[in-house]
Amino acid sequence: MHKRCKLPPSHCKLMIAVMKELQKIRQRTHVFAGKHGFITPRDLFRWGNRHGSSDTQGLKVLAEDGYMLLAERCARCDRV
Repeated sequence: MHKRCKLPPSHCKLMIAVMKELQKIRQRTHVFAGKHGFITPRDLFRWGNRHGSSDTQGLKVLAEDGYMLLAERCARCDRV
């Protein structure tokens, strides 16, 4: 993700940590049950591309981008 999305390594580590935590939550609670219910590596790249290469945007914008990505996924799941 660092090379492909041109993100700082610190942001990549945080994004991967979010993915792992969401997968743990899914395993314990089935909150995000279903084939479209959890974040995938593909989603990480979409998240990284959405955030862009600007390191000046900061972690708040990174978090907002991740939230929007997950919200879009949940909205699509409701329509299926």
